[in-house]
Amino acid sequence: MSEAEADAWVGPASWSTAGDKIVYLVATKDYCRYYIQSFDAMTLGEPQLIHNCPPGSYGKITFSHTDDVLIFTERSANSSPYELFVFDLSTGQKRRLNQPPLVLAGNVSFDLHPTQSKLLVSSVDEQMWERFYSVDLDTDELQLLFKLDSYICCGIWDHSGKRVVLMGEHPAVQLISYDLQGKSRQVLYAGSQQLYPPERHPNGRDYVFPAGRNNLDVNFYSFTSFTTNHIANTSVDDRLAIISPQEDKVAYVGLASGTEEIWLADSDGKNQHKLTHFNDQRHYLDLKWSPNGKMLAALMLNEIHLLDLTNNSRVLRIPQTEIRAISFKDNQNLFYSVKQDGQWTVKQYNITTDEVSGTDSKWQFVRFAADADDTLWLDQQNNLYTGATAQPAELPQPDSLNIMAGRHFNLRKLGANWYWQLWDNDQYQLYSITAEHQQPQPLLRSDSPHFDLSETGIFYHVAEQRNTDIFQTVALK
Repeated sequence: MSEAEADAWVGPASWSTAGDKIVYLVATKDYCRYYIQSFDAMTLGEPQLIHNCPPGSYGKITFSHTDDVLIFTERSANSSPYELFVFDLSTGQKRRLNQPPLVLAGNVSFDLHPTQSKLLVSSVDEQMWERFYSVDLDTDELQLLFKLDSYICCGIWDHSGKRVVLMGEHPAVQLISYDLQGKSRQVLYAGSQQLYPPERHPNGRDYVFPAGRNNLDVNFYSFTSFTTNHIANTSVDDRLAIISPQEDKVAYVGLASGTEEIWLADSDGKNQHKLTHFNDQRHYLDLKWSPNGKMLAALMLNEIHLLDLTNNSRVLRIPQTEIRAISFKDNQNLFYSVKQDGQWTVKQYNITTDEVSGTDSKWQFVRFAADADDTLWLDQQNNLYTGATAQPAELPQPDSLNIMAGRHFNLRKLGANWYWQLWDNDQYQLYSITAEHQQPQPLLRSDSPHFDLSETGIFYHVAEQRNTDIFQTVALK
């Protein structure tokens, strides 16, 4: 690797069948490149550039069963989904494969059959159900094998090529297997640490996978004292911390009981107690308080759940799909965004009557705030507006600012001050623009894309430890 590439992101990588070549990704925010290197007598040869992928693409690449044909993923831009391609080294040509429809990140997860020239592709559908497809590399035939309504991913062929192996439901502590119809579920491994995507072991029987423990804590940064205090610091993940509108309670999602549950604490972190007792595999993507502080809206993979402080809960009567930017306008009306005719559209849900109504098609997303002046609107051209009457925002937007971060707003307004995060060197850097500083000022570093504001400070998340090891299953004779 050249000196200019010393700070680049390197990997993922893949060995050739004979084990004498390795192909891998080298990428920064400015470029994306795939390289091959030979490997002989424990010595790597010189890197050979084989393909320039679009900047902002960080895809996987692997050899097919013949060393002159490679399979890889790339996307055309940062916000675009990944697509599957094959690349012929002898001709230098790439070809887009017939593949599942592109939803969310697209077709980023794939696995080559152990003996046949076909892929197993894992991707979600419009309902956010996980789909498993077979793609024949020679005929381009695409076949749906089965679907699962689960927060689950990254299937691979088993050693026989007749079953699918993948991580269990979130939080994944099992390695499981299904037949090609999604039936005959078998547990291959069960442990106490969270698993990551598995690979087949070369011995033809076993599997290898990373597993470990994460410990994300909730911290509070004070605007007045410039100090940081722990709000929740158990030995497992605590995340999605949000302050109540009255600023007397903090709600967050914790794994202390083994599954994701909603916890409550005083604003200083005292009197922590578990609100929910679902004890299932649900996965929370966002939380929002109602203005009166008596209800919480929880965004799941493809649903919105509503619960009060006595743990009475229900699921909103809307179709299962990708949902973004949940936000209470008042105690009766919850707003959210879904895709309609190819563009994001804001919907209004009356939680008393269960009625859904549309809003002005001008808007993609809206985030209501306790102070109406801090409400944020994003139109179909990604122009930002603020306030109850949606006036053009007076914000000198940096080129690097992403207003949305996945399912929620990354940008926040508090009076004359603005706050947002930017991914930087394996952490999120939180910036602010204030009345005193008209240029972005770095404020603090976080290990989560989620943060919340109060009048007195910022709730954010820091990883106390992330320990991961590589494990191998041992098949019983």
